[in-house]
Amino acid sequence: MSERLTPTDWLDFGLTMLAEHGHGALKADVLATAKGVSRGSFYWHFKNLKDFHVRLLAHWRESTTRQVIVDIDALEDGQLAALMRRAFMNPPALERAIRAWSVGDEEASRVVA
Repeated sequence: MSERLTPTDWLDFGLTMLAEHGHGALKADVLATAKGVSRGSFYWHFKNLKDFHVRLLAHWRESTTRQVIVDIDALEDGQLAALMRRAFMNPPALERAIRAWSVGDEEASRVVA
């Protein structure tokens, strides 16, 4: 039996798919097929596709901005270089894909802003 996917597994995978294929790949059937599981696994964690999109945007924002702020607060002397590397660790393709998505999607635009 395969390991059960968590919401975070889906969200991390969603960011990967977004970076590699754009926001058009953020559909339950596309994601499930690429992950090799049923759509039921997706809908176990997300009410609908809009719920997934909202949570994916929040996940992106948390991983790219809020967590950096938390890390700054926890810094000891000499750790700024490590924090800067972490702040810019997202692949450029993901940043481009998020911003492209925000052009035609109100929620994505709000989160990016």
